[in-house]
Amino acid sequence: MVLKNLPRFDLISDRTDEEEDYEEKTKDDKDVVADNLGDIGRYQLLVGLLFAIMEIPHGWCMLMHKFISPNIEHWCSQPESYQDWTVEQWRNFSSPDGDSCNIYARNYSAYAGEAFNQIDVAVINTVPCDKWDYDTTMFQNTIMEKFNLVCEDKIMTKMASSVFFAGTGVGVFIAGLLADRFGRKKTLLLFVVIFMLSGISSALAPTFELWLAARFLWGFASLGLRSVKIVLALELVGSSWRAIVCVAFIEGGWTLGYLSLPLVSWLLPDAVSLQFLVALGFLPFAPFLLLITESPKWLLATNKREECKKAIQRIMKFNKINKEITLHDECDRKDSSGNFFDLFRTPYIRRVTIVISLAWFALGTLYFGLSLHMPQFDANIYLIFFLSGLV
Repeated sequence: MVLKNLPRFDLISDRTDEEEDYEEKTKDDKDVVADNLGDIGRYQLLVGLLFAIMEIPHGWCMLMHKFISPNIEHWCSQPESYQDWTVEQWRNFSSPDGDSCNIYARNYSAYAGEAFNQIDVAVINTVPCDKWDYDTTMFQNTIMEKFNLVCEDKIMTKMASSVFFAGTGVGVFIAGLLADRFGRKKTLLLFVVIFMLSGISSALAPTFELWLAARFLWGFASLGLRSVKIVLALELVGSSWRAIVCVAFIEGGWTLGYLSLPLVSWLLPDAVSLQFLVALGFLPFAPFLLLITESPKWLLATNKREECKKAIQRIMKFNKINKEITLHDECDRKDSSGNFFDLFRTPYIRRVTIVISLAWFALGTLYFGLSLHMPQFDANIYLIFFLSGLV
């Protein structure tokens, strides 16, 4: 009885008459792709496969912070005159036990050349280190090592991840606006170029500030091009194949990227080399991207009927389909244009937008939070990351 009195959360209850009339008018609309090309064909399968393979470097880019910014052991730098000492001996002599940020205020040149067991180690005051050595047995040239992000600056490694994901949020928004304004293909090519240039800049950045700016742009391009790629792939197939293209192809490519990243990082433990590899990951696919056609649905929605016919003709020729092209007048509506604010114009659309946005924010935070901050359990970092990808 109590349950009956609870308010019912109904997305449909706030629909306006305008929205219901629009749905009634459009539910019988013809699909320009399905009508002329069928639900799927050789061209669409190859484009889906191309986009799936492109998900691999995209996945590397989104997840590689784990391997370019690991928490590696460090200590106050050991002078060349003490190179005959082991690292353990130097650390015991120069710093308090477990302290990697401070060094004893000694005249170290007075002890140069002496054996460790001949020196009487006295505990004195400490001063902050101004230079560090790092454990490079597993990772080299990490951002911690390259920019000395240790001690009071250690928090910067966490901020670096936040800046990258801030870029993804901006990029996916801008990509949507550009794709609607200038087309899917042009926007995709633009973001691929930004992806490669920002990745190379990240690898070559001489300062942490420039590296952060490059990482922001890298995140901007990475998720932006993925969103455009998915839209273009879905607009090329019929409704019965959309879930297959999105899940089996594109998400399958993401999974391959996730699972292969530990192996790639193990083969390339140098963070600079890893960033170069990821940045150039799209380069082999650039010629194929130039060959794909613009989305016929976008061309028709923007009243570019002749260009739409040419795009369909190219696909039909590749798929070996011989029939007349059909463009329905219903698809050429004057009210087909829209903008960002239409997502909040009516109560129903506004509620759907808010719910979906919150859901994606929560899922994304949980997914990447677990992926990038998975506890190591005193085990091999590559193995743990691979097992988390299987989950």
